Amino acid sequence: MLSSPVSPGADGTVTVTLPGAAGPQVVAIKDVTKINPPPVKWTGSLAATGMLTSGNSVTETIGISASAVRRAEQDRLTFGAGYQYGRQESPSTGDKEKTTDYFFLLGKYDYFFTRQLYGYAGVKIERDKIADLDLRLTPGAGVGYQWFEGPTFNLSTEAGIAWIYEDYRTAGSRDEIAGRLAYHVDWRPVSALLLFHNFEWLPAFSGPFDDYLINTDAGARVDVIGSFFTEFKGELRRDTTPAPGRKENDWRFLVGVGWAF
Repeated sequence: MLSSPVSPGADGTVTVTLPGAAGPQVVAIKDVTKINPPPVKWTGSLAATGMLTSGNSVTETIGISASAVRRAEQDRLTFGAGYQYGRQESPSTGDKEKTTDYFFLLGKYDYFFTRQLYGYAGVKIERDKIADLDLRLTPGAGVGYQWFEGPTFNLSTEAGIAWIYEDYRTAGSRDEIAGRLAYHVDWRPVSALLLFHNFEWLPAFSGPFDDYLINTDAGARVDVIGSFFTEFKGELRRDTTPAPGRKENDWRFLVGVGWAF
């Protein structure tokens, strides 16, 4: 990237004055990708979900999530975190039992070799006490392709390899090498509405169709006023080899409000 005064040149060119150069340099306009590009900045959101019921059913459910992305010309940084907690009162005893206790933290770095092809490295940390999972650590790396990138439509796909370490409270720990296939798509059909969908499949090399993880979500975000929004989202986390006595699928349907920056 160059920073210098620019003046008109012959047809299809401009002249730039560079520090230390003998004189003005001629540059073809077709070789100029951006003029006065906006500064690199962070974008993201903070969101909260919650539900309270009383009467025949007494439940309390809360959640909070945050995401941040820094997109520069050559690379992209992504961070995310979230926590969901819920409990329900037994109508016979009055005791309250936890129904949700899930936490995650992730970080990812993308380096663009071309405008669309990039390499990535990232890590995700999870804990799900209801699923008997004290820790799941998933670092990985691979390549991705940004098919579309713009203010109204984005689509990317990724393929790579990951190491999965899981520590269960009652079933011990295990680790395995897995592949990773993922995609992200979001679309803003009108200025106030954002539709999004994410999908990630982590098949173990030892048995890709018997031992795998799936993380996926889909939802809609509606702008309310200024930077505030309301969001409707469904999530599925599937583990085909869960802890003994636990189910493979965890579904969640969330309604919340948030602030985008």
